[in-house]
Amino acid sequence: MPQYPGLLAAGHFLVAALGLLGVLLALAGAAGLARPRPWTESLAGRGLILAAVLLAAGLFLIGWLHLRLYADIALTLPDDLAAWLNRMLARANQGRRYGLPLYDPADPPRYLIPPWIENGKYYFWFGSFVFLSMFCRRQAPARLKAALALASGAHLVLLALFFDPFSPFLPRFMAEIRPWFDPALDAAGRAELFMRLYPRQIFYYNASYMWLHPPLLFLSYAAVTVVFIASLFMFAGRNTEAERLACGQSRLGFLLLTIGMLHGIPLGARRLGAELVVGSEDRKLHHDVGGVRHPAAHPPLPEPAHDAPPDRRPRGALFRGHDLHLPGLLLLPRPAHLLTAS
Repeated sequence: MPQYPGLLAAGHFLVAALGLLGVLLALAGAAGLARPRPWTESLAGRGLILAAVLLAAGLFLIGWLHLRLYADIALTLPDDLAAWLNRMLARANQGRRYGLPLYDPADPPRYLIPPWIENGKYYFWFGSFVFLSMFCRRQAPARLKAALALASGAHLVLLALFFDPFSPFLPRFMAEIRPWFDPALDAAGRAELFMRLYPRQIFYYNASYMWLHPPLLFLSYAAVTVVFIASLFMFAGRNTEAERLACGQSRLGFLLLTIGMLHGIPLGARRLGAELVVGSEDRKLHHDVGGVRHPAAHPPLPEPAHDAPPDRRPRGALFRGHDLHLPGLLLLPRPAHLLTAS
């Protein structure tokens, strides 16, 4: 099991520094909100710049750790077990629009995980708000600048206290992959574990949409937060600068949100279709795996005599696996293989 104590300690120290900086930003913002002064505005502006630099360094460190995971973790199988699993995958993919790629012994599957997974999503989301607050200062009046600094500081404190992406580092992923490195795992157990890890790797961790859909949404959330803060000043009376800032950020936020949703709907439908295939074959594959201690020691498995037609899959397959992307299910016409028995 790969461990990176030095890099994780550096990342945890960086997040702790961001938390302390967040306290100073929040204090400077609160002071400027109560009574705007040049020194509070200058302190908040420099604090935001320093926070942006540290956040960029932390994002680079997260990316480096994920590249180390890509290099260090491969779902490697013995040749005979790989051949047997490929026969099972080919059988499961027959007549399906979506399916799992066959296993390539020369290039075993590796994890290419985006930075915004697990607590990394809060790091990117809160960091996006800090960056937007820094850029919006040029258009904002003095008290709105102070409010943005206060909100940025609160985001950084929350990040340090509850959402540190380095401590622990990817806890859910590490819990999933840890059994793979168990030296006592036999061939049957490894095959069954592979069939639990491989679909999630293909359709979640390594999915192409994970590199565009989530960051667009998080950027839009940050922009909408700026709009909300600026709108609070508009309740107090006419504020042309706040209105102009809120209008510009609302255009940016809802544009990014729309693109992110449109990008996520068809890819979510594809992911759902693939999960239905995996779910419908899951019991059969796991039963076969449990009944064969090692494929090299037994003759090839016979094909099933009667297989359920694609449009009569049990409803339970809809809810097996990962969370479902309901917009893709509700808004797009479903192919025949997505229909279930009524």
